[in-house]
Amino acid sequence: MRLPLAVLAPFALAVPSWSADFADADMELPDRGPWAIYGTPVAVEKSTFARGGTQSLRVVTDNQDTMGGNYEGTSHNLGQFEAGDVLHVSFWFSARESKPIVVGMGRTSFEDRWVLSGTDWTAADLTLRCAQAGNYNIWLSQEGSATEFFLDDFRFEVLRRPQLGTAPEAERATLAGGPLRLTLCKQTGALAGIENTATGEVYAPVGARQPLFGLELLTADGRGYETIPFTEARLTKVDATQGRAQLDFEVPSIATTIVVTIAMHADGSASFTGTVRNGSQRTITAFELPMIYSVCPAADPAKLTLVHPYVCGQIQPDPIKAGGFRTLYPGRAVMGWMDLSGEWGGVYLATHDKESLGTRLLAQPAPGPSFDLSLAKEIVVKPGETWECPEAVPRGA
Repeated sequence: MRLPLAVLAPFALAVPSWSADFADADMELPDRGPWAIYGTPVAVEKSTFARGGTQSLRVVTDNQDTMGGNYEGTSHNLGQFEAGDVLHVSFWFSARESKPIVVGMGRTSFEDRWVLSGTDWTAADLTLRCAQAGNYNIWLSQEGSATEFFLDDFRFEVLRRPQLGTAPEAERATLAGGPLRLTLCKQTGALAGIENTATGEVYAPVGARQPLFGLELLTADGRGYETIPFTEARLTKVDATQGRAQLDFEVPSIATTIVVTIAMHADGSASFTGTVRNGSQRTITAFELPMIYSVCPAADPAKLTLVHPYVCGQIQPDPIKAGGFRTLYPGRAVMGWMDLSGEWGGVYLATHDKESLGTRLLAQPAPGPSFDLSLAKEIVVKPGETWECPEAVPRGA
């Protein structure tokens, strides 16, 4: 049965808060303050060689007693965060002789690692998605040789994992294909449930709104990236039948429109495609679709198994404890799909992209416990351009 075509008054979701609590970000405290020493660096001290203001932080390493490098330098505590929170750190650095520096972020070890280099003062822009709840830190060090470098003008932002509330029963639309059943929120366009009717499993809670897509743009100065979460999108029109839906959105903050089409198939799969029209003055650099959040296709989350394509492909038992994965295909990933399964079945997610665009694959723990799965295309959509997102296919098995 076709639901009536609806043209909607914009419905606002609660926007996850950004915060910027980072002590001594401008390096103007008279001493090291919150900047800790780790390992055996020669010096971690304030310097008058500054990019902004009057001071920077000077770090000197000698590559001795480091157990192979990356084990001496300075660190800064970022705070306590939950699984699924996104941490964004930007700063400026200047290294003598243009030697590379290494930056790591994580709880007690480098959960992600970046090697940075540049001449004179160079901007750094780093993002980490928290795989587990905990207290997170950032470390800044040498790559593997004695190095002197300076740090200044830090900025720290936190995008909390979205909590979008519950879709009223009267505002839900159901799409079905084979054993796969998806529920959408007609107010917001959010996904609001994933079920396998053949096994009776509920993969994602019915009624609980989850984000459908996300965007990434260059910042206004072109030096970094800004994430535009689903909560900034407004659903303007929805047209849904039992096996197909078209959802029209606008993103007022960047004057951009997005059309998402979902088609269900008899084999238990669905196709997600999108059209992005960039009305902003900035370049769109990534589009994430679909975001299959809060998935747990198992009665006992400890019995989940994740199959993912990192390096030569891996089978990861108890992935909630192991932390899942994030990778890029083509690149470190050897295939463009992943599979999360439990006692009877599971959820498969793949890119069906004939152009082989760079695809970020994510499968990481979320509250519940559950998992967040997503595919994001790395793109260049300049102001005034329109881009068609290739097909992404989730399947219930």
